[in-house]
Amino acid sequence: TALTDHLRGQGATDQQMLAAGLGSVASTGRVIDRFRDRLLFPIVGTSHESGHDGWDTLEVLGWIGRRNPNRTEQDNAGPKYLNTAETPLFIKGHQLYGLAENAAALADGATPVLVEGPMDALAVTLAGDLRFVGVAPLGTAFTDTQADALRPYLGPGRPGIIVATDNDRAGQQAARRAFWQLTARGDNPRHLMVPHGKDPAELLQTAGPAALRRGLEQAPQLAETLINAQIALFTERLHTVEGAVLATRLAAHVVAALPMTAWPRHLTTIMGRTDVGADTALNEVFDAHQEWTTDRPGVVRQHLSEKVADYPTSPATAPTHPSKSPTGRWTELGEGIAAGLTEDPHWQVLVDHLQRAQAAGFDVTTQLPRLASRTPLPDSHVARNLDLRLIAAWPSCLPTTNSAARTGGQARTADKLATTSHPDTGQQNVGEPELSSASPTLAPQAEPTRPKPSSSASPRSDQERPGPRP
Repeated sequence: TALTDHLRGQGATDQQMLAAGLGSVASTGRVIDRFRDRLLFPIVGTSHESGHDGWDTLEVLGWIGRRNPNRTEQDNAGPKYLNTAETPLFIKGHQLYGLAENAAALADGATPVLVEGPMDALAVTLAGDLRFVGVAPLGTAFTDTQADALRPYLGPGRPGIIVATDNDRAGQQAARRAFWQLTARGDNPRHLMVPHGKDPAELLQTAGPAALRRGLEQAPQLAETLINAQIALFTERLHTVEGAVLATRLAAHVVAALPMTAWPRHLTTIMGRTDVGADTALNEVFDAHQEWTTDRPGVVRQHLSEKVADYPTSPATAPTHPSKSPTGRWTELGEGIAAGLTEDPHWQVLVDHLQRAQAAGFDVTTQLPRLASRTPLPDSHVARNLDLRLIAAWPSCLPTTNSAARTGGQARTADKLATTSHPDTGQQNVGEPELSSASPTLAPQAEPTRPKPSSSASPRSDQERPGPRP
């Protein structure tokens, strides 16, 4: 009762302390401290009055308390984070910790990084060197009101958002929700990849500010993570027409939510993972994009209701839960080649190519380390770079859906792309194969044209090959 005793000594009444969210009523009926044995962070907002330097002045709206790390809920210490109860000044779903405090850095072009808690927000801001600012919801899922607060940083010519949630089930769910909320507002969010079981604060503590800052600088598009996760649901069924098309359909919804300038790279990934033709992949994206543009709020609500472990169903067959993924076959080899290789968003694409190369007679176990050692692999996009080396050395690792001409065309571009700048980061020695002239044109267009179904050669028969949906 140290705080409530102090405030009573200053003349505050019990009702005032309750209204301010600093006190709570005990079972005895007495008003006691709401925050006990906790580290307190002020939750601030901007007032309508400007300070002497022209910036809006800050005012404390409430508090968030971090539990003593030496205590747990079993000690009756309460939740890890405890907010001020909602008051006339404070509604937790309306505020983002770190947003108002860092208004000056954001106005100068810093990138907002959406994290899960105030410790992570502080870690990002401390390591960000005024280029990255951590912002966090307050003990609740990321809300539409909070997403609206980030609108000034979304859109062409603006920094956009990096999502840096924990790499666990809850964090993956939060990242997926944030993707749909941010893309609905015109963003193409990026994704900080942290080791499993870690969060940005732990990454700062164990690896230092340079490592956290480098991860933020090299953050890939969040869409890559979601596309790989959607296709992975059908890992054991991608050899079937139905499985490949269903995987493509799920991934197409992710692509359709993005600006059209981002479509080609993701379509290339989908085609490489599922072995479908360019016409099928693009038609699925067109269908999803039409739904996105005609009923965006409804599409967002549908995706927000989904869970990470949900398995999609089709009228014909519900997919079986995959058994052991082929990814596991190459994980040990990949971890021995380069640190972070198996955590790269492009790793699953590389795994698919390794599977095909091995089936075609390529000695992956022996030759992949040799390809990696020819020249040092870059620190960023390491899986993509190694994949391009594999394509150049063994073109048959690529899917053959759109004819041998497409395979050859992608293979011939691999050496050139491996030494060009990445379109998003400007980093050297990274890139991805572009769709060749044998495929329908997928370059960004203001008014794209839906392709007609292709009759090009395919490993599947015409009867098996699916056409576009009505």
